[in-house]
Amino acid sequence: MVGAIGDCNMESYCAVYGLMLLDEQPRRMDPQMVFSPDLTKLYVSVPKTGCSSIKTIMAASFGLVEPEVLGRQKSGDIHNLLVGRAVKWSDLGERGREEMLSSESVFRFTSVRNPYERLVSFYLDKMVKGRPKYHLRERLIQQGPITILSLLKYVIAQQ
Repeated sequence: MVGAIGDCNMESYCAVYGLMLLDEQPRRMDPQMVFSPDLTKLYVSVPKTGCSSIKTIMAASFGLVEPEVLGRQKSGDIHNLLVGRAVKWSDLGERGREEMLSSESVFRFTSVRNPYERLVSFYLDKMVKGRPKYHLRERLIQQGPITILSLLKYVIAQQ
């Protein structure tokens, strides 16, 4: 589900999704913050919610990545392609970032997903089909077979 976040309390939204948009190191937020060159549209990316598709559409619509490059990309490549874009979140400066997050002239949106579906998607993508070198997968495999229950127990133990 995609929805505008301009009318909700940004601090509450960020707390729910583990984002600290202003307190976080801006470079760390570069991959999550995709915006139009004219700074009137801001997409706050949340993993496992269709973000690759939305980032690809934005990149094509706003000319953030050359069209021929987009045509050759594999699934998930958009994240790496956007890292090299000309202007990133960290380049905007504190005032620019605050403006993007609070101005009424900026359309801000994100996508969300049922948390259970998101968890199952994460488990299947990263644990079952995942890259052998995925850091969490490596830790879990040392403890035995990776099941969704072992993943949940691990996550709960980290809190």
